[in-house]
Amino acid sequence: MTTSIMLKNKIVRKTFIAFFWILLWQLLFCFVNKNLLIPMPTPVMTVKAIIRLLGSLSFWLAVAFSLLRVVIGYISAVVTGIFMGYISFKVKTVSELFSPVLRLIKAVPVAAFIILVFLWVDTAHIPQLIAFLTVLPIIWESTENALSTVDKGLTEMAKVMGMKGKNILRYIVFPEIKPILTASLITGLGFAFKSGVAAEVICKSASSLGELLWVGKTTIAYDEVFAVTAVIILLSILLEWIIKKLLKGGVLP
Repeated sequence: MTTSIMLKNKIVRKTFIAFFWILLWQLLFCFVNKNLLIPMPTPVMTVKAIIRLLGSLSFWLAVAFSLLRVVIGYISAVVTGIFMGYISFKVKTVSELFSPVLRLIKAVPVAAFIILVFLWVDTAHIPQLIAFLTVLPIIWESTENALSTVDKGLTEMAKVMGMKGKNILRYIVFPEIKPILTASLITGLGFAFKSGVAAEVICKSASSLGELLWVGKTTIAYDEVFAVTAVIILLSILLEWIIKKLLKGGVLP
């Protein structure tokens, strides 16, 4: 009963917050639009644009291809980051050798990276590559840092007691690193989506949400720009929810 009440209170609270910001958006743009030659879209105009887009096959293809690009870059970065984070933890020379590279990747703006890789990489592959490069340092460093927090005394005692390596990983190491790794996986997903779509906009990737943003901007269809932006935010929230459910379901022990 208590859980049910808490859930209802959470839903009411979330609904109130959403309503507050939508109302503020409506009031703000009603005031601002009085002084603009081209009116900016209100929540009602944005919803109408979303409904219009939902009836278009090209929109669904853009969503599918953008998601595919982001997911490919994200998963590649997660696998590579966890593996290299483990290697860096075990071999400190590797950590010291690649540390400047990771700092460089984190320091360079996404737009600059897109322009740089544009010189050598086919535009069709740039969004997933940018998503990969954006997420890689996050997963790599968090994996290395998480492993350093594991109690060495506990793992040594487990070895002495005859516990197998896979059981040490499952029952001692993974529970220790899971909170840090989970946080980095969720954070990395947000960065992957933002950087991937940004790359699509700059590269004008065919059949992509980035292309829809660019077309909306060039045709002054600001209602569609807002609509596509809202869709991107919702997709990012959905992917984050899926990641959380997968992690709770035992992707990490």
